[in-house]
Amino acid sequence: MVKGVMAILWPITYPIAKMLDKVLHEDDDKDGAFDRGEISALVRIQYEERIANKRQRKIERMDSTKRKSFSNFPHPKHRPPGLENAIKTAKTELSTRESIHVDEVMMVEGALQMKTKTAYDVFTPIHRMFAVPDNLILNEDNVVDIYSSGYSRIPVYEKDSLKSKSQAAIKGILNSKHLIVVNMNEDRPLSTMPLLIPPCVSPKMNLVELVNLFQTGRYGHFALVCARPQIGTEALKEGKAVPCAAGVMGIITLEDVLEELLQEEIFDENDQMEKEAERIALWVGRQWRRKRKVGTGSTGSVVVEAVQANATSESASLLGTSENSQEHSGLLGSMYQSLGFQRGGS
Repeated sequence: MVKGVMAILWPITYPIAKMLDKVLHEDDDKDGAFDRGEISALVRIQYEERIANKRQRKIERMDSTKRKSFSNFPHPKHRPPGLENAIKTAKTELSTRESIHVDEVMMVEGALQMKTKTAYDVFTPIHRMFAVPDNLILNEDNVVDIYSSGYSRIPVYEKDSLKSKSQAAIKGILNSKHLIVVNMNEDRPLSTMPLLIPPCVSPKMNLVELVNLFQTGRYGHFALVCARPQIGTEALKEGKAVPCAAGVMGIITLEDVLEELLQEEIFDENDQMEKEAERIALWVGRQWRRKRKVGTGSTGSVVVEAVQANATSESASLLGTSENSQEHSGLLGSMYQSLGFQRGGS
């Protein structure tokens, strides 16, 4: 019957099929290959399907185990003492037997996006960059400031008398571990220190090419993002600062690229302060919303409670151990200033 219907409708369906093939068919995809987006979606679908199937099998297996065990021992007093613990242990083992972890899925998705993402998507803008001038004197205060920044590689720029706040004329990269051999009593200028010469890359360079560039190890896993990289590269090779014509936009490091691959932030020992500040901010936000919901308390009282609750923990360092420069540092310091509080006051 179906073949008879197909034969009757053939004069109508055949021209429509030919027209659709001509308009919608992709001739360049005859081999049936998947693109990056489709492969990423397939990995995500496979992961979610396996998790759902494992969860369903786990529930069915646990139900059957309970039925068999409790049918043999209907009364709780007659059940073996370790039966409940054995069921919980089996449930935990089943939940951890995942063939694909969610981190693996995220890394596969990140790896498939490395070719499509560029330096412009992950670079750090120049106004957020920590840099030091080349005429800086390496005394005790300045060395402490450099180490306190938490960065291992710091751009060194040539100070412009006309644009005192501009940091675009970068001459090189200072490796902070070289400051270990500096005698801080000699007032040595920073210009006498050895500097790494970074490459200038285009904002259109994809992340795969950046990884290959950083793998060479010649540039200290650090690069400058310039609108016209050829001009900046030639100036740095001649020992000069990057000119304004190069159009320095910012910097990019190997850590920035790896974060895109992992799809997560990478925190090192110098980022603990940032994580602690975020934790306190979330705690203050929850307390403020709770008090606002019940109609009691104020923002100032919530901030005071946050200080009292974290005074004995590591987060107390956010308030600063120094009575001068670090009194209003960090998140809570800005809160105190906006609310008119003083440390130790009411």
